[in-house]
Amino acid sequence: GGFDYDDASSDSSSSSSSSPERKRMRSENKVLWRLDPIESFSDWTIIVTLEDGGDGSSAMEETYHVHKNYLGAGSNRSEYFHALFRTKNQVEELLTSVSKIRLQRSAAAAMKDMLDFVYTGYCQFCTENAVALRFLAHYFGIPTLHSALKKFIQRDLFYATTVEAYLSEARAYHDKKLIDQVFSIYARYFKWLSDTQIKSLSAEEFIMIVSSNELNCDSATYSIMLSERLRKRPEDIRSLEKLLFLTRDEIMPNICPSVSLFFLKLASKHKGERCASLRQRCLVSSGQCIWKTFKSDANPQKNCALSIDDFSQSKEFQALTNAEKVNTLQWSLIGCSESIIKLHSRIKSLEIERAVLARRISSELDDAHSYADSDDDDMGSIS
Repeated sequence: GGFDYDDASSDSSSSSSSSPERKRMRSENKVLWRLDPIESFSDWTIIVTLEDGGDGSSAMEETYHVHKNYLGAGSNRSEYFHALFRTKNQVEELLTSVSKIRLQRSAAAAMKDMLDFVYTGYCQFCTENAVALRFLAHYFGIPTLHSALKKFIQRDLFYATTVEAYLSEARAYHDKKLIDQVFSIYARYFKWLSDTQIKSLSAEEFIMIVSSNELNCDSATYSIMLSERLRKRPEDIRSLEKLLFLTRDEIMPNICPSVSLFFLKLASKHKGERCASLRQRCLVSSGQCIWKTFKSDANPQKNCALSIDDFSQSKEFQALTNAEKVNTLQWSLIGCSESIIKLHSRIKSLEIERAVLARRISSELDDAHSYADSDDDDMGSIS
C-alpha cells in the first residue's frame, strides 16, 4: 500500500512552525493518544511489531491506544484510516478495532512522532527520523506530514554531515526518489566526495552518478578517483563494457599522468580495437609523467624531474608488454619534444619583451638627459 505525495503541493503546517497551544499540549503530555486509554475514550488500537535482529527469532511489540476521529477525520488525517473507517466491507480490522503492522526499527521508533503530528500538527523532525517518518507518511497516506517532511529534507540534505545518513535510510526503505536526490548531490559535488563515500557505492550506483548530466568533476581528478575505486573494487569492471563506459572519452578525455599506467594495464588485458582510445590516452599521459618537471616544495629554487629509471622500474611499467613499453617511451619523447618547442617559443617571447623594454628604458633616459640639458641652458640665459 501507500500514497504518493511527492508531486503534491501543500501549504499545510510544518514541523518547525505550530501554534503555542499545540506546543503547550505536547510539552504537558496532553496529547490524547498518550493518556490512559480509558480516560481518553480510546476507540482504536495500533499494534506495531518489529523483528529484533535479522533472524526473526524474537519480536517486539508496542501498542498505541488512539482515536478514530483523529486518525480518519482530523486536519492531518490518514487517508488509509479515512478509507478504512468508511468502508462497508467486513474486514478484520473493523471487527476487532485493531490494526497490526510490521515495521523496521527506525519506522517503529518514529510512530510516536507520526501520531503527535496527526493529533497536533507538530512533531520534531531530525536527520535520524526524517526518512522513517517519510515512509510512514507514504504508508498511511498523510499528505500534510509528507509535505512538511519534503521541505525539511530538501533543506537538511545540503549539510555535508547528513547526506550519508539519508542515503543509508533511503536504501533501507527503497525510497528511489530520495536516493535520486542524494545521487544528484553526489554528482554535483563529486570531486569533493571522500574515499569512504565513493567506496560505499555499489557498482550500479557509481555508474548512475557518473552518468548524470549534473556530474561536476574535471577529467584528471575523475581519473584519480576512478583508479582509487577500481584498485579497491576490481569487480566493478569484470566486463569490458563497464570498463569502456567508465573510461569513455566523453567523461575522461585526459588522464592524470600518475595513474596512466594503471589504466594502460587494464586496457592491455583486452585485445582488439575497442580499447584503442583508452590505450592512446594512457600512452600520451604516461609520456607526460616521465618528462613533467615541477618545483620542489622543500626547495623552490631546485628544479626536480621524475627519474626515468624509477618510472621504468615501477610495477605498472614492468607489467606492460614490450610493444607497450616502447610506445610509452616514444610518447614520452614526443612529449619532451613538444615541451622543448614550447620552452624555446617562450624564451624567444621573453627575449623580444626584454629588447622592447630595453629600448623603452633607453628612450626614456635620452629624454631625461635632453630635459636636463634644456634646463641648464635656460639657467645660463637667466644669469
